[in-house]
Amino acid sequence: MLSLDQLCERCLDGKTKVGDLLRLTKAVAKPQRLKDLEDWVDDELSGYASGRPFPAYRKVQGQLKAYQGGGWRAVQIEDPQLKQILSANYAHQSVDELETLEGAENDQNFIFPFPHEVIEGAVKFGLNLPSELGVEVTISEIRRILSAVRNELLARALSENQPSSSAVEPDSAVANKQIFLSHAASDAQIALLLKQEIERMIPGISIFCSSDPTDLPLGTKWSPEIQRNLEKAAVLILVTSSRSLKRPWVWFECGAFWFGSRRIIPLCFGEIRKEQLTAPLSERQAANGEDVADLKILMESISRDTGLKVKDLSQLDRLAARLAALEREAAEDPDDKAGWFGAEWQGKFLAYDGPYEGLRAIEDEVFDSTMQTALESAGYHVVMVTAQQLAGARSRRFRLVQLTDRKLWRRRVANTELLLVARPKE
Repeated sequence: MLSLDQLCERCLDGKTKVGDLLRLTKAVAKPQRLKDLEDWVDDELSGYASGRPFPAYRKVQGQLKAYQGGGWRAVQIEDPQLKQILSANYAHQSVDELETLEGAENDQNFIFPFPHEVIEGAVKFGLNLPSELGVEVTISEIRRILSAVRNELLARALSENQPSSSAVEPDSAVANKQIFLSHAASDAQIALLLKQEIERMIPGISIFCSSDPTDLPLGTKWSPEIQRNLEKAAVLILVTSSRSLKRPWVWFECGAFWFGSRRIIPLCFGEIRKEQLTAPLSERQAANGEDVADLKILMESISRDTGLKVKDLSQLDRLAARLAALEREAAEDPDDKAGWFGAEWQGKFLAYDGPYEGLRAIEDEVFDSTMQTALESAGYHVVMVTAQQLAGARSRRFRLVQLTDRKLWRRRVANTELLLVARPKE
């Protein structure tokens, strides 16, 4: 039987196929009870099943395509941030399948389709997508993955064969320590407290929270920065409140994250309880944020997902009480003004964004030039577009302006056939 030293030599010589190297590794790992190494080998040999976390090196970038009219064709996605996210996929195939593809003609491209359950879940989150979607990549991407698996195997073998003080840590062991904290603006204080306490209890973890000025400094172009952190995170924690569930952007973040086959954890507050969630959030393992036992389970789950140890859980009861108090404060805000973006106008609100989806849509409001003045004074660029031009405007980050009382109703702003749209000034 090969030793770990001999296995390292086989990795370096470049002559042995990656699939054969993995089978040799399994033969070495099993009798030595190297469980983590054996589990990783099993994933690489069998392919990554639905729900299994993907290592970063299996992420592929290419052209987004949909299966339509008997073939794979380029697909247009209006939102540029969503298109960028969907243009990346994870190669779930076994190493043997990838090596078979590698033997094809050099100029041949390949489609890595998204699993049907992933597309169905994203549609439930409100994303309008074709039923069959995939990413077309070149053969160089397949070769890159196989090379990465070989390098990962070498790193793991060296790690097992050296004292812990000088061990070489494999790439997959240092990846996926990022958490994305998704929340409505009105839940910012809840999110900031969670970020502070999770980072204190689990040293080494990195949590992105858009309400933290150190994560999203003034002047940052928020969409690209949020997108970048959304792509690299291992886990998304959704601050699930009656306010956040009305926010379209929160649903977008969850829907986009779903595509990476990564974990979404709904953390429920106030009147929203984990037992009462509806699809698609009910399909995820959820927790109640004011419950000490649930918070303990949450921290242990994050620890498993990131490979980082929990340092201190002694103050969970205090954290639960503080979260409950912040939830009450947010719920008692009658106008929920912290969750709205736009400008005040004649006792009403011109909303660029906010929890208006649940409000009743009534007849259009006639455009008034003072509306444009109010929005421009609040830092927005304003234009009028036709219904046919609306899709193109949205691709440039413009949104339809809604005039609302923020309690019962909302209405579009129109001037004959033109609609009022706005976006934050750069």
